[in-house]
Amino acid sequence: PLSQVVLQTVNLETEVVTIVNLGNALQNMTGWMLVSEVGGQAFRFPSGYTLAPGATVLVTNGPNGHLAPPAVL
Repeated sequence: PLSQVVLQTVNLETEVVTIVNLGNALQNMTGWMLVSEVGGQAFRFPSGYTLAPGATVLVTNGPNGHLAPPAVL
């Protein structure tokens, strides 16, 4: 089994990053971080967060930000 987690899209206007697991294995993302190049925003995936094969997760910031995991982090 192989996971292949990629940033699918980055929308700077809406401040939404789409991440997808293109592989065929579950990916434990505990401690993985997204850090903006400008502005210093950072997001750390929570302990125990996993991304299933074929699954997508949206990480939002700014006015579109959500506090509820895991479908939208």
